Amino acid sequence: MLPLKFFFRQANYYLYSNCFDLLTSVINCKQTEKGLEYRGTISVTISGKTCQRWDSQTPHAHNYDKDLPGNASVHENYCRNPRASEDTVPWCYTTDENIRWDFCAIPFCEVDFSKCKLTREGLDYRGNVSRTASGRTCQRWDRQYPWTHRYTDLIGGNSVHENYCRNLIAGEEPTPWCYTTDENVRWEHCDIPICECRDTPMGEAYIGKTSYTVDGRQCVRWDRVNESDPDYFNVQFLTGSKRAHENYCRNPDNNIAPWCFTELVGGSWDYCNIPFCKKSSAECLNSPKGLDYFGTKHRTVDNIECQRWDSMEPHRHGFSIGFMGLSASEHENYCRNPDGENMPWCYTIDSYVRFQFCSIPNCHEYDCKISEKGLEYRGKRQTTRDGIQCQRWDSVYPHYPSPSISFPSSSLSAQENFCRNPDGEPAPWCYTMDPDVRWQACDVPFCFEGN
Repeated sequence: MLPLKFFFRQANYYLYSNCFDLLTSVINCKQTEKGLEYRGTISVTISGKTCQRWDSQTPHAHNYDKDLPGNASVHENYCRNPRASEDTVPWCYTTDENIRWDFCAIPFCEVDFSKCKLTREGLDYRGNVSRTASGRTCQRWDRQYPWTHRYTDLIGGNSVHENYCRNLIAGEEPTPWCYTTDENVRWEHCDIPICECRDTPMGEAYIGKTSYTVDGRQCVRWDRVNESDPDYFNVQFLTGSKRAHENYCRNPDNNIAPWCFTELVGGSWDYCNIPFCKKSSAECLNSPKGLDYFGTKHRTVDNIECQRWDSMEPHRHGFSIGFMGLSASEHENYCRNPDGENMPWCYTIDSYVRFQFCSIPNCHEYDCKISEKGLEYRGKRQTTRDGIQCQRWDSVYPHYPSPSISFPSSSLSAQENFCRNPDGEPAPWCYTMDPDVRWQACDVPFCFEGN
């Protein structure tokens, strides 16, 4: 696989035309203020008027049908925002002859971690769903009636988990579950959907159902490609059944973002536009390369103004389709790192300088704990008190981790190899890279005023 910058940095880059946006599945909310990416099915305006079909010129004639990606008939009479250049929100022409057009009330999409899980088994799930897939009410974890059970020492105390669906030990159940209050049904699984977002810059733990690339191409099934072909060797790194991954975007080889193959022959592939679960607007870098930088810095190291990402002047490029889970217009002309460079960068408005890096400082880290046990600690210490390097939490080498280890609203991958306290030990700790030392506590100092 060639790096993305090979394709996107070429001056004669072939621009895709008439591409569908990534978000072709029915999601009746918008991820950005303008809602350029919105592909939901709301078809009524804020005043209650029914929308006119985009492929119709009655009762109102217009030329916006040419601005919609794909065929206008596909968009039926759904609210849309066809033009990035206009400062507006999703809208539509109405079927009322006296009202030409009106805005639509499209809510923002918010990742509600109380209603979704980040991993397939849902060990991370700490939400408040308290009914099973069949609709039965869950029994409280701090009670033994109507069903007695052995789970009497949940992290934080059983009462904290009330009667919410949980998956307590890896490998025991495929998804969160609970005992029920029905005396005839001991326990059942709960229907907890996958969070459609990535909780790390690379999204290596993403298991959602997005199946389109950034340029709108349909992904092919992982179990249809020939992994013995050198062009498709990455498939071997998928965990679990390839069939179970269907044609969904994944990151099996720790690339810079989730991706997928788009052809069964030739190895054609591209990245997918998976949104971040949590977006920080901090004007500093939370990660070394700034892959998750969403700040507003818009000048390069030489103080040259950045070109807008949705513009092709003075430099043509392939990022106008959108990236990092947002449309290009929402990135405006801010420094970004969509292709895994060493730091955020941008195209410039200087026709003689195609692109330059931006000078963005690292975020100040408070690498300390507030409480004795440090259950809240999210710093980046990665060595134990004896100086042994920590093992990654998502790794099974050299030590196979306890199946009960999990982190609230976070995948194991997101915790990398940092010292943590997921199970109420006396202090933050980690598994170690020493085969003879399974785990050891870390020396994390207390946070005092001024440090």
